[in-house]
Amino acid sequence: MNRPDTSLNKEKEHDKPMSSSIKGGVEFVVNPRERSFLPRFSYLFTYVTFSQTEYKLYFIFVEELRMGGFSMGINQNFPF
Repeated sequence: MNRPDTSLNKEKEHDKPMSSSIKGGVEFVVNPRERSFLPRFSYLFTYVTFSQTEYKLYFIFVEELRMGGFSMGINQNFPF
């Protein structure tokens, strides 16, 4: 079989660094009482990711506002 020469254990000579991450998201209803000045289906999505590689830690924060057929969002990346 074709196998790469990388491994996470000490048996191989080429070590592969491990990456791990934690992700979570929440959805908020912007117009719960269906007021007339906002579209009926209006939501705010927030999504957070903490990711760690061998040398860096990343924090990614995403917000997206959906108002009917219109959608706009912000994506922020913070490397440490």
